[in-house]
Amino acid sequence: MQAAIASMNLPSGPVVRIYSSPENYRDTPVRKADPKKPIKFAVGSPGRRSGLWRIWSPKNTADIYVQPQSNESLAKVSLHESGDWRCQVLFEKFDSADLRLVNLPDESSRIIDQWKQHPPFADGWTDALTVMVPGVDVVDVPGDEIKKVRTIYWTAEPPLGEAAEFRITLIEKEHSALLFDWPTSKRLSVIGAYRVVTGATVVVTHHRTELTPKVSQALTRVRAEHYARVPSDFSISAETGPRTVATTHFADGYRVYYDLALTGPPHATWS
Repeated sequence: MQAAIASMNLPSGPVVRIYSSPENYRDTPVRKADPKKPIKFAVGSPGRRSGLWRIWSPKNTADIYVQPQSNESLAKVSLHESGDWRCQVLFEKFDSADLRLVNLPDESSRIIDQWKQHPPFADGWTDALTVMVPGVDVVDVPGDEIKKVRTIYWTAEPPLGEAAEFRITLIEKEHSALLFDWPTSKRLSVIGAYRVVTGATVVVTHHRTELTPKVSQALTRVRAEHYARVPSDFSISAETGPRTVATTHFADGYRVYYDLALTGPPHATWS
């Protein structure tokens, strides 16, 4: 089937609209950026879930920040308006003992990864970042306690062999739309949208995607590598909901972050 996603201004205010046909569409209001009201999302439900993620921007700049929502989070992704995009250790965590869990290319710097903003994939449309949650990495978290749980957008747990894909897109052109072919089984939805001070719109979408055997095998290897690096005094009990993040990138610099569970010895058949 063909579908479309559009950025438009209505008398009631700006919206992001997804069309499944000319007559069938869903609107998501676009609000003003407010760091106190981030877009938050997760896969599953309290007690059995992925990591918790949040996306926000300041009121006075067009910078975009992406971070796992946890007191134990050591780093965040900063997509600066200048085009300097990076993942770096939080300033307040740079002297933390847990910094041993982070692979820093330069131990005198907080920067884990750095790249330049890549070109738009269509006029006024730039893919900023993707967060992927494989179905196998949605796990039980006994005694799970989550603050402000109702402010989180929860998506259903994908089956094994698939992943929930959250894509962050920057739309810098008003009244524009994209037409694309879309499988009916991979329903696209908008998690949230807000407008930064420059007038550009930040949109977070969700859909299901299949994991190729090559990707599944690579993730199995990555889980094993990350698990092997965990210090003996670091708790990975299920009650703590431990997670790890793996990164890959394309030739143009586009980054994909995999949100992975870190709960026990890796299993060779994980996929």
